[in-house]
Amino acid sequence: MATAATVSDGRHAYRPQAIGRVFGWFFLATFLTSIPAYFVGYHQMLNNPGLITGAGASPARGIATGAMLEVFLIISNVATAVVAYPVLKRESEMGAIGYVAARLVEAMFIAIGIVSALAFVLMRQEATAASNPVLGHVFVSIYYRAFLVGPGFFAGLANGVILGYLMYRSELVPRGMTWLGLIGGPLVMITGVLVMYDAIARGGAIQTIATLPEALWELSLSIYCIVKGFRLASPILRPDGVTTQAHPLEGEEMPKVSRATASSHQPIPGVLDAYSHEIDGWTSSMETHLTDLDAAFLFKGAPDDQCQAPHMGYVLKGKYGMRIVEGGEVFEAGDAFFIGPGHTPIIFAGCEVVYFTRTEEANRELPVVMANLMKYLEEQGMEVPAAPQPSPQLGEG
Repeated sequence: MATAATVSDGRHAYRPQAIGRVFGWFFLATFLTSIPAYFVGYHQMLNNPGLITGAGASPARGIATGAMLEVFLIISNVATAVVAYPVLKRESEMGAIGYVAARLVEAMFIAIGIVSALAFVLMRQEATAASNPVLGHVFVSIYYRAFLVGPGFFAGLANGVILGYLMYRSELVPRGMTWLGLIGGPLVMITGVLVMYDAIARGGAIQTIATLPEALWELSLSIYCIVKGFRLASPILRPDGVTTQAHPLEGEEMPKVSRATASSHQPIPGVLDAYSHEIDGWTSSMETHLTDLDAAFLFKGAPDDQCQAPHMGYVLKGKYGMRIVEGGEVFEAGDAFFIGPGHTPIIFAGCEVVYFTRTEEANRELPVVMANLMKYLEEQGMEVPAAPQPSPQLGEG
């Protein structure tokens, strides 16, 4: 099956390979900022907490450098999740949001470590701990424990478990790579918990060895994505954007719908005869319009007083119009069309049209459309259906 260099979620178009490369650079930036911050920037403070009293060489410059690097680390951490979100949500929106959330929590604990380091150097500069070196150990302990919960636990959850699973399922990178994360992530989390329980030494051989698969996963992921971007052969990047299994499966008929089999029928005497049915996340609507009508009023109260759901359709009979900010377009029998967000329909009597809308987006428009339709029917003295079963995009076909 051919693949597309650009994919669309209905509102925006994305270039997955470009997103993959930006994602890779941000991931590499987490290495370039975190390692020097820990081993160089904070080295003096972590190895000699007594410096808080003012004795010895000042660690201020190193701490400031480490804090600045970790600020960029926070930015890079969150950016990896935000940049990849439009692509990852095509596999699982819940998983993509979970990845963003886990990265934010990790960033929060990194920020706690930054604050503890900056407080350390501030108390040294203002000589408020000159006679109490224990305070230096307090701030260093806060830094270590914040590091343990953030990069020492949530990094394994976010990058190993959640991201590893999303990459494995979506095949945005070779599946063999993802096993490093799927194995390494839980190892990081388990050893982090063991350190909390004082069952193993912090930074000891066991924790260091257990961290290696996760480190290799993150490094290989960043390099692969920088060089190649996300794989266009991924099933979630197919041109149709549909991630469900292809039909027909063995022994299973390809899904179809007609007016006779549609699950919803909404007749409105003198105005509209509409049928609709959902298949694999798409709502198919078949409508016959019985009167001329400027249907813009149906979307009063919607964003910009316009329909924000994209549609693909085909005019079977008569003509059918769409108004957008830049003007309008009239489609006639035999015309196939696509209309993006930000439009209102112009109805012509005798029009028969079939169109397709993502159900999730169609349902967002439904409450406003139905409320305005009921109000219109009452104002016109027309019969209001007692138990309406509306087409998800009533009046837009």
